[in-house]
Amino acid sequence: MAVSSGLSYQDVQEQLENGLNLIFQSGRFKDLLSVMASQKNYSLNNTLMIAFQKPNATMVMGYKEWLKQGRFVEKGEKAIKILAPIVTKQMINKINPLTNDPIIGEDGQPVKEKKSVIKGFKTASVFDVSQTTGKEIPSVRDFISRNLDEDAYMSKLYQDFKLYINDTVGFKVSELETEKGVGGYFNRLTNEIAISTNVNNNDTEKFRVLIHEYAHALLHGQDKEFVEAHRGHKEAQAESVAYVVSSYYGLDIGDISHGYIATWAQDSKLAMKAVEQIRNTANNIIDELQLLQKEKVNEFYNHTENKISDAKSILTEQFNLPKGVFEKEAAPTEFEAINRKYGIVLNLKIETDDKGHSYFRTNRNLIESLDQVIGEGNLSILNAKKVLGEPVIENKLINEDYQVKKIRNAGYVVEAKESKQVISEQFDKKDEALIYQRKAAMGQALVRMAEVKKEWNTNQSDLQLTTQYKGVKDEVAKTTAEYLNLNSKEPVIIKDNQESIAWLLMKNSNIKTVTELTEFIGNHKHVPSYKNININESLEVKPKENENANQNGRETVATR
Repeated sequence: MAVSSGLSYQDVQEQLENGLNLIFQSGRFKDLLSVMASQKNYSLNNTLMIAFQKPNATMVMGYKEWLKQGRFVEKGEKAIKILAPIVTKQMINKINPLTNDPIIGEDGQPVKEKKSVIKGFKTASVFDVSQTTGKEIPSVRDFISRNLDEDAYMSKLYQDFKLYINDTVGFKVSELETEKGVGGYFNRLTNEIAISTNVNNNDTEKFRVLIHEYAHALLHGQDKEFVEAHRGHKEAQAESVAYVVSSYYGLDIGDISHGYIATWAQDSKLAMKAVEQIRNTANNIIDELQLLQKEKVNEFYNHTENKISDAKSILTEQFNLPKGVFEKEAAPTEFEAINRKYGIVLNLKIETDDKGHSYFRTNRNLIESLDQVIGEGNLSILNAKKVLGEPVIENKLINEDYQVKKIRNAGYVVEAKESKQVISEQFDKKDEALIYQRKAAMGQALVRMAEVKKEWNTNQSDLQLTTQYKGVKDEVAKTTAEYLNLNSKEPVIIKDNQESIAWLLMKNSNIKTVTELTEFIGNHKHVPSYKNININESLEVKPKENENANQNGRETVATR
């Protein structure tokens, strides 16, 4: 998609319409939506240009901007071309904002004012972060892991947003039973958004449906331009908005249906308008969700300032943190943590807002209070990953450095072998604690694999990254086998598709044995993520040699 310098509005429009048609014709519309999710602040025109040239871009800046951030564009990297306005100062009529008419002066002539006016466009060169090397960027928001659809962390976001729409926006959101296959709907006559309680299995699914139906409400209500549009047009827009918002929050919602979207290529002006509305609506919803989170940050600071101070002290002492970690302009300090209640392993980044309030932002782009690391809080820190942007070599593994322990005269917990740090709730039965430990270990391996895989995908020729990637794949295979071996009659070795099998087990807690896994995959061959898993090729089942061979997580007695 070549763009010349010194372009008029008409030139730009024609070239962008041609580029959008090429996006449709080549079946790359999903690439455009992915760039929308990661490059939220760019115009539709530039989003389109980035998507066409580098669809896997996650953050772009100009050459000099990267230098200011302490990063350098690697030699030989090809620039991404975007549009920059050509601005001049002109004397133009001053307009009354209420009537939109020129303001007339005492002499009877229009009042003039000097304003910046865009007279055309030129091309500018930018580069993606994957094309640069250097120090960590303080301003980069978390790039989200898109695999684990754990309901626990999305439930709060769904419930808060549902209340926000009801109380603030003016649409009524209700939960009710629906016909089979109907996850939800928007009634434009009553402005009601309905979310199904029998079709949706959890709050993660309800969140996706809510975004989809809210998009319908914003785009296709009674007073909207496309209120009478073809149903396929409406569904394509709502589905696209849901994809952008969900991608921003790390939810993998599968492929976008290209059926109706392909017809937009027949009318370039309609296509530009439809895609512009998708972008604006998705950004509007993301902004509302972000505002909602900021309000929640202020809420928990109004009540827990002393606890936050204690949490800062604990973190500083435990990891020997230097001064400046909790300052707004500090380079990111990151941790690997576990939610003690749900066993979810996640990455945390310390952020500080304009008022000096510090909090964690998770790899799901959600906010957690620092005080969750103390007392009866939900979070336990496993490893420090970066301090003020600099990597930390610390590698505690849940399946090696933690074990199940019996609390005297009580139940069982998962506790660090050396520090006595408890990373779980208390369980009544030992088997429950063992399942928690093994599943958490599998989750830890998956989160690490997602990080390394992302880097490796952009530079597969890097031998060090290739070695790291193989190592995390092996760790996923190992922890997945250990999880299945808890309840399977015969030991299993994971040989292939370890990532897909592990995510399947993480999302389906009722599957605990090889037999249950095999049956589940056989019944779900229609699901894209499962259809390529061949159990016979992916697993190797061996006869059990020793009933007591598996000693990992053995019980000991702890004094409390």
